[in-house]
Amino acid sequence: GSQEGGATRMFELLSIHEMCSLDIIITLHRMGRDSGAEVQGKGCAELCNLAFSPENRVAVGTKGGIEAVVRALGLHWSRSEIQDLGCSALRNLAASEENRVAIA
Repeated sequence: GSQEGGATRMFELLSIHEMCSLDIIITLHRMGRDSGAEVQGKGCAELCNLAFSPENRVAVGTKGGIEAVVRALGLHWSRSEIQDLGCSALRNLAASEENRVAIA
């Protein structure tokens, strides 16, 4: 439907560099504990940066960025820097109505 077309257009707006970065970041996040707190924190920071752009928000959410951030928050609940970065990423992602449904 129209949502699929909108998501496709969002992916087209991302540069090749951003798409590769997004895939790598989300893959590292999905590795969980094995990727370590430092990688998880940097991943949250990068997803936060990518999601700052309205054109990227839906793509980050569609490709699993929300789940990746929530996983990092859960795995590293005692690390304040990851909590801060993860919450900032979710704040940026929540600026998109489509992502708010997934975040809730």
